[in-house]
Amino acid sequence: MRTLRKFIDIAIPLSGVALILGAVLFLRSDLRVQIAAVGLGMLLIEVGVWKFPHQLLGTGRKYLALRSEVDNFLGLVRELNSAAIALRVNDCPKNRQALQQVPEAMRQAVDRMVHVAGKTEAELTAEREVPA
Repeated sequence: MRTLRKFIDIAIPLSGVALILGAVLFLRSDLRVQIAAVGLGMLLIEVGVWKFPHQLLGTGRKYLALRSEVDNFLGLVRELNSAAIALRVNDCPKNRQALQQVPEAMRQAVDRMVHVAGKTEAELTAEREVPA
């Protein structure tokens, strides 16, 4: 799937460029056809730049819970940095407390990552359904 994505990422914009160059260089007889071809080429370039085909292909990811926890952890890293900057700018008890709370939240996030690592959504659902 990744090879297909890489191919599409390269092929769509290049085909747009080729269409534009072909229209400018070889379609000299009819201006309307030339303008339409250039417009279509520009559209292909935009589709390639914004990676619209990726939405159609799906992600192919199996470990979505882990991905979600990692995204959450990255948000905590940003929060940690913001709290550290706020403390440096204004050293007050509120900012100190905010800075002390983030590492605990990060530890909890790591514990959740350890729990979901290597497990698919189906495995996690089955795990939740089993009575303890």
